[in-house]
Amino acid sequence: MKKETLLHVLLNVMSMSSWSLNNVCNNDAIDCQNSQISKPGEIIYGQCYRNAALRRLLKVSFLTCLKECMKTSTCFNVSYRRGWKMCDINGNLNSDVKLVQEHGCFSSNINSWPTNDCQRKGSHLVKIVDASENLWLQHVMIEKNIDKLRIGAHDIIQEGTWRWIYDDTIVDFTNWGYNQPNNYKNQDCAELFKSDSYRWNDGSCTSLLQYVCEK
Repeated sequence: MKKETLLHVLLNVMSMSSWSLNNVCNNDAIDCQNSQISKPGEIIYGQCYRNAALRRLLKVSFLTCLKECMKTSTCFNVSYRRGWKMCDINGNLNSDVKLVQEHGCFSSNINSWPTNDCQRKGSHLVKIVDASENLWLQHVMIEKNIDKLRIGAHDIIQEGTWRWIYDDTIVDFTNWGYNQPNNYKNQDCAELFKSDSYRWNDGSCTSLLQYVCEK
């Protein structure tokens, strides 16, 4: 068992207005329109950073924008201009960076998402190394009456190649449910699923779920 395990509930809400994810997603971005992710992390409308972009992506969805930020160690924020499908992967703040009012621009601080919230606390999304640790997490879910629990495995970089966020190692131990992972509507993050006997399921990386950070 790891030295310390912290159970957190992700309770981020939309900021500055009651924006649904549909306000951010383009009409042709089917995965982004998934009703399961109506409240992802913190999304701010009308404010974006200038002179902070590490790189700019064109003709991408909002979810792709977020995933690229998660894969970039120095990214702290994304600015997304929905009308242009333009994504800015923003780096650390400096004297040249300005937060400005901009109509049509959405901003999301990556720290409001589970992976980075763990990092901010000096920990990481749980890495399951064997059956005993997996069983312990199942017991936690039963005790806390949790339907879905995010863990630190993903295949964001390469579909079908599952890695641990903590150290980027290949996932060896698995406990997938029946016909999982199935990548339904581009599901790239692993979770424990009560409805499937607490076995693993691939889910949306932006679903509002409880999750476990560990040190």
